[in-house]
Amino acid sequence: MFDFEKLIDNAFRETELINSFWENSSVLNCIVDTKGYFMYVNDAWVNLLGWTREELTTQPFLDLVHPTDAKRTMDVYERKINNSSHYFINRFRKKNGDYIAIEWIDSTQSKDKQCWLSTARPLNLDLDSGHGLLQYIFRDDNVVKSFFYNSPTCNALFDHDGTYLAINNVLANALGYPPEEVIGKNFTEHIHPDDLQDALSLATNLALGLDINERAQSRYKTKEGKYITVEKIDTLMVNNGNNVITMSRIIGEG
Repeated sequence: MFDFEKLIDNAFRETELINSFWENSSVLNCIVDTKGYFMYVNDAWVNLLGWTREELTTQPFLDLVHPTDAKRTMDVYERKINNSSHYFINRFRKKNGDYIAIEWIDSTQSKDKQCWLSTARPLNLDLDSGHGLLQYIFRDDNVVKSFFYNSPTCNALFDHDGTYLAINNVLANALGYPPEEVIGKNFTEHIHPDDLQDALSLATNLALGLDINERAQSRYKTKEGKYITVEKIDTLMVNNGNNVITMSRIIGEG
């Protein structure tokens, strides 16, 4: 078994076999520093994005991330600085201007905590509407995917930090926004200020897998500026616990 920490700390100089594995692997291997730069990328990155290795390592990697995914990517990056690793998906810009979804699947921190060796893989997903991500998450369970879209409840798919990844039409109609105006935003942008603390506590419990069946009520601001009262009635952890679906119902206004 390869010692990836040693691999990072010795900059691949000690073991030709590891160096060859790193460079020639079809997965996306990279080293990321604490300043927001790629220290090194393998050929898979160059081939996928079309940027040269020099171009990829001389600009902040956040410059290549889709604007909608930038805040969420920075949140994950800051958690890594605090020695916490999170699975997530974001989009990187190719040299031709197109975006491609990247699934980050593993990360190992160096002993001096100054960089990480990270492994990722490209996904052929359309994340603009959230439908592509749902299709990926529910690729082995069409029943759940159908329920998400067709249920009469207000359904939302969230990232670990409370970012909307997808919503169904019932919730979109209740809020008065088309789905594309909600996806990529954090749920806290719609919560009544007086309900925010309780909502954040519940979100923390959901992220930790605690009290996920607890019912709670919050007031959500609609596009018209009015508030509707929403009661969460159930939750479902999906994608190996990396995302959560909430099912709610409208119980009143104000």
